[in-house]
Amino acid sequence: MKEIFGKLIYETLEEVVAPHHTAMVLVDMQNDFLSPGGNSDVNERRDLALVPEMIASLGRLLGHARQAGLLVVHLQNTTLPNGLSDSPSFLAAKSRTHKNLAYTLDGSWGHEFVPGLEPLSGEVVVKKHRSSGFVNTDLDLILRANGIEAVVIGGCITNGCVMATAMHARFNDYYVAVAHDCVWTWADDATRDAALRMMDTATSSDITAVWAHARTPLPEPVA
Repeated sequence: MKEIFGKLIYETLEEVVAPHHTAMVLVDMQNDFLSPGGNSDVNERRDLALVPEMIASLGRLLGHARQAGLLVVHLQNTTLPNGLSDSPSFLAAKSRTHKNLAYTLDGSWGHEFVPGLEPLSGEVVVKKHRSSGFVNTDLDLILRANGIEAVVIGGCITNGCVMATAMHARFNDYYVAVAHDCVWTWADDATRDAALRMMDTATSSDITAVWAHARTPLPEPVA
């Protein structure tokens, strides 16, 4: 740790993602974004070739988070029927990147989580109607109620909902570590890389190494 203006600051990854004060936040791991037959595939014609690798990486990270006893939060992008959750300005923004504006329609198959990354019993699901998981949701309340100081983030879209949630977490005074091998976007490489440079990132292997070390029992004292 270091001190700035008399305040102690977490400085290393080990300090930032220590399990006792860190939550794992999965962003929009839903069929409409990531699965064959979903909106990204059928309506938007996105290239999903790299999605299985990202899902596998995020699944491994999630498994380590569960083993380390982290609070796990699943963000679920949610659109209400007939545009009830979309303001005119938000519809304008959505229409610049989507042909079908009714993706992740509440209760639909596209709204559901991808196979293998479904929430377990007792894990938190936060429905959101905007890119950031903090906008008009109870995410901040849940994190603070459970003593969370840092969030590890994975999911999609790197330059969209992941970045919005990561930046908003920072503005709400959380430490942030985006697992950059556990995020995905359909955008070009330059856009993806620019988004990653704006966020605090780490590899999933470095993060899980911290959690594994925290689970290692201390050696017995020598008599």
